[in-house]
Parts: sequence; structure tokens; C-alpha cells
Amino acid sequence: MDRIAFIRNSGRSGTERAALNAARTYHVPITGWCPPRGITDGFPKPPGIRDKYPELREMPADAGTDAIEWNVRDSHATLIISPMNAPASLTRMVMPHTTAYVRRVLRISSLDDVRSVNEWLGSLGYGLDLHITGPSEEECPGAYDLARAIIGRILTRSA
Repeated sequence: MDRIAFIRNSGRSGTERAALNAARTYHVPITGWCPPRGITDGFPKPPGIRDKYPELREMPADAGTDAIEWNVRDSHATLIISPMNAPASLTRMVMPHTTAYVRRVLRISSLDDVRSVNEWLGSLGYGLDLHITGPSEEECPGAYDLARAIIGRILTRSA
């Protein structure tokens, strides 16, 4: 059994898209909740982000919450890839949900943290539904490339 069974997120940010693309490269199934009609940055018209990632499910328009909450709720743990120059706003958005749903969370900022991630994942077990999030390219230029490199290293070691 593989350590990571699913990569989960909304596909909203560059970091999240890096996670979904890495998952496809390493044949890890993807899942997650996205905004209603799939509308996100770069995907302004329905089906939105679901055009590229049809595995994602749309939040109901009347859900009264954000996709972040449901992705935290439906995962075993959350990995936040947040380079040092990234704003802390995303972390502040995620943390209340990880606390409310009693989910483990790890925030990392560089390729040097891959060993820590693998140790952390090892403590969580196998068959994990891992929520991966982080900033957009607009907020933090280079976030996609960094996340793609980190996730690639994690997935090559998670089997």
C-alpha cells in the first residue's frame, strides 16, 4: 500500500495545481472540492478548473463555507507549502479548520524540508488522503515550481 492514496485540493493556486500535476505524473489519484462552477483564477468561466481537473467536485453554491474547509475536513492531514516570501494569510485561513477537524498540519518553505515531510508522513501511516495547499503565483512568484519540485520528491519516496 502506498503512503499517499490521494492528493486533495481545490486547484485554486499555483501550489495546488503543482500538487495536482505532480500527482498525475506519479499516478496518484487526485480529488478535492473546488468553488461553485469551478471558477478560480485563470479559469473564469464554467466548467472552470474542472475543465483541466474533472476529478474535482464543485462546492454547492449555498454551502456557506470555502473549499479549504471541506478539503481539510475530508483529508487525513494538510501540507502547506509556503515559501519564506509568501504572505501568511493562507496559513491563517487553513489553521482554524485543521484545529476544528483535528487534522495534522505541516508548513514547509523549501526543498530542504522534504526529509521532514517524509518523516511526518511516516508518522501518519499509509493510504493517506493528503490535502496540499499554498500560495498563488501572483502572491508568491515561483510557488508553482517550488511546490512541483517538493511534491515530486515526496511522491518518489512515498510508495
